[in-house]
Amino acid sequence: PAGTPIRTQEGDLLRLGFPDGSLADLGPGSELTLAAPRAAFLERGRVWISAAKDERPWILETPEGRVRTLGTVFSVTLDSGIPATPGGDAATPLATRNPRSAP
Repeated sequence: PAGTPIRTQEGDLLRLGFPDGSLADLGPGSELTLAAPRAAFLERGRVWISAAKDERPWILETPEGRVRTLGTVFSVTLDSGIPATPGGDAATPLATRNPRSAP
């Protein structure tokens, strides 16, 4: 259910299926909170998402930024608070939050 954190222990992997056909693989030592059918918040660790094509965006938030896509494969890793978006079938930029650049 939305708002419930999903956690994996070190050494564990977890696959989540969504009603729209999207898949998410949560890496070891990770925490993901589902916010809506196509939205989640990654607090720590790594998630790989295969977002089903849809006119509604798939949004992944982190403490450092946001990934928004309509249908692609991407992963986000938070390592010491630094997000990275390696690979995937389409490059999806991470819109970062930088408090030093805020007006």
